[in-house]
Amino acid sequence: MFINFVDGVWFADGTITYPQAADKVLTNYTAEQHAYYIERLWQQPRLGGRNLLPGGTDAELINHAAWSVDLHPAPLLAPQPLPAAYWRHIVYAYMLEATNLEALFRRIVQEWVVGERLPFPTTLTSAWLRTTEQLFFTNPQPPSIRALTSDIRSDRNAVRRNAYYRLLGMELPATLDGRATAFLKPDTSNREFLRAWEALLRETWAAFMNRTNFIGPNSADPTSLLELVRELHQMLLARRINGALSREEYDSVVHFSWFHATVAWNTAIVANLNANSTSAALRLKKMADLVGVPIHSKTDSFIVMADAMADVLEWIEGPNAPVNQLYLGAGAVATSMRLMWTHWTLATGRPIKGLDVRPFGSPQTLPQSQQVAIGGPGSAVMPQTSRFQPAML
Repeated sequence: MFINFVDGVWFADGTITYPQAADKVLTNYTAEQHAYYIERLWQQPRLGGRNLLPGGTDAELINHAAWSVDLHPAPLLAPQPLPAAYWRHIVYAYMLEATNLEALFRRIVQEWVVGERLPFPTTLTSAWLRTTEQLFFTNPQPPSIRALTSDIRSDRNAVRRNAYYRLLGMELPATLDGRATAFLKPDTSNREFLRAWEALLRETWAAFMNRTNFIGPNSADPTSLLELVRELHQMLLARRINGALSREEYDSVVHFSWFHATVAWNTAIVANLNANSTSAALRLKKMADLVGVPIHSKTDSFIVMADAMADVLEWIEGPNAPVNQLYLGAGAVATSMRLMWTHWTLATGRPIKGLDVRPFGSPQTLPQSQQVAIGGPGSAVMPQTSRFQPAML
């Protein structure tokens, strides 16, 4: 959502670059303004089956810009209007959290507010720092829609992990410092998600490879592909009945989209840490080296998959559409699926392309030292270079 906000600022002012637009979003507004934006965005009429809890009917904040001038003396920008309130699928937050992004920024904020180990924060960084600490490292209080913690659920990290497990049947990779967050595992969850998801990746790859094959053997199976889409559609929506997990999803996406927007470009905060680079993964690597918090060795692939997998799952959860949209043409969903074929294998070590169609859980083809299973332990060392840049850059 904050990435979309940056897009809106950039489109509204054709004289600035994307890093400058990101700086405006991250530093030109107070924590109070951003909190107001987050609450009002939730209240707007919403798209899709993911967002079913009651919301308001007015449209004053649909364009991301209906804040009172009294809240802040800084000039208010007017981003592009959006047709309806929208935020990413929870898998977007899962993929970003798998990089150890949250732990890294927690350390950065801690170092800035309690010590002088890092370069002194600039004026712009100080504005970002106040908003970050108050909105993303403080438990929201009622009546905020993000107030999820209580005597029943006391740990925000555990709340997110529970939601990931219920919807996606996946646990996060073990924390890179060896201390995994404990959470309650429910009796009912989408434990079959990974099996169906990887089968879908292989079926769409086979369909793509045989798209112009009109004679000879054809490994594409349109019926199987249709059934896998139907299974995933029903599986995901079964966990969302009457708006279940909508608040948890919203809070997770709000949380990680803020940090994603911080490192997606060479922002003022990145520059203050001397971490300018050509991709979000390499910026995070420089920050990790600076404060001594490791990031996942497959961070680049996880960042690519955050938006790509969200595109595909949002399409699957949506209304019925021809399944060939998953692999044909240049649309967003087909483009994202092509990224998934490559980066899922890079991140997990489980092959999607080619003739290997072994089921999930079978022996891997990569050496053990190179394997990283989603939901399992990961390497604590980030490569010095990255073969791929995130699709958004």
